[in-house]
Amino acid sequence: RILQPDLMVWRDGMVDTATPIATAPTLVVEILSRHGAYDRIAKRLMYAEGGVPEYWIVDPMARNIEKVRGLETVGMVNERLLSEELPGFELDVAAFFPPR
Repeated sequence: RILQPDLMVWRDGMVDTATPIATAPTLVVEILSRHGAYDRIAKRLMYAEGGVPEYWIVDPMARNIEKVRGLETVGMVNERLLSEELPGFELDVAAFFPPR
């Protein structure tokens, strides 16, 4: 299965440049579309099966980010988001979304 996430990050840089990419990213970020169930359920399963350790689901309507590790949601964040996989990386979620 080939997926096209909105953002992929490799902690040690991308190892290969083959298409499709054979090395799982450290972090995958998806911005919810009209097909939010596909991002929340199907992609979550596929990323977990593919060995992606951390998956963020950005919900622009709710103005939060769901943090997923494996198949488990570890938090719905709307202030500060820290990555266990990328030490020192922190996202100011409130500043990420434009003011209403």
